Amino acid sequence: MRNAPRLTDKAAWAPRLAQPPGTLTAHVIKGLGWMPPRGTCSACSDEEIQAAVDYMVSRLPK
Repeated sequence: MRNAPRLTDKAAWAPRLAQPPGTLTAHVIKGLGWMPPRGTCSACSDEEIQAAVDYMVSRLPK
């Protein structure tokens, strides 16, 4: 999607990860800019969204 950081681009994720805890997940749930609410997964629970965010962050290069 437009302006979405690639999972392998740690530098692009840095400003997102520097935000207060929960902000990144809140942006996914509510939508932000071009990103639609819940990333178009209207059937996903808040817990599933959180798990997806946690997974993506865990996959970033160290």
